[in-house]
Amino acid sequence: LHGHTDLTQFVAFLPDGKQVISGSNERTIRAWRPHQRSHSRRRDQSGCMLLSVAISPDGRHLASGGHDRKVRIW
Repeated sequence: LHGHTDLTQFVAFLPDGKQVISGSNERTIRAWRPHQRSHSRRRDQSGCMLLSVAISPDGRHLASGGHDRKVRIW
């Protein structure tokens, strides 16, 4: 994925299949529209490396977890 500057740790599709969420060792989460090949949104995960993400069934929220052992709801 062009946009991350470090190793991508995970990717997940939103339930509608129109966006992909990715997380990287650069401590960011990005939302992508696959047909555009560029990210549409970016969130900084404050200070810790990301390990995983889960997306709610309705696609409105996502939870991220990292090395700091905290779960963040976006």
